[in-house]
Amino acid sequence: VEKIRDYAKVTENVEVWIPRGGVSVIAVPGQVFADEDADYVLAETIRAGLGGTGVRIVEDAREINDAGFAVAMAESLMRLVEKKK
Repeated sequence: VEKIRDYAKVTENVEVWIPRGGVSVIAVPGQVFADEDADYVLAETIRAGLGGTGVRIVEDAREINDAGFAVAMAESLMRLVEKKK
């Protein structure tokens, strides 16, 4: 959050994606580091820290290693790139 606040010049072109299904392969439900409370606190901290900045926060139900999650992020990036033209 601090780095985005310090360095993002055009915050409308910045997105933070939160994979609600797990932030790593070992932090998905059923794995050793799965922790819904910690995931909730992480998401809340990001939302609170970036509130009012214009940064878009995208919460996605999939886990970080889900191919659909990656495709959705890439498609969003391409929309941002096209918007700049």
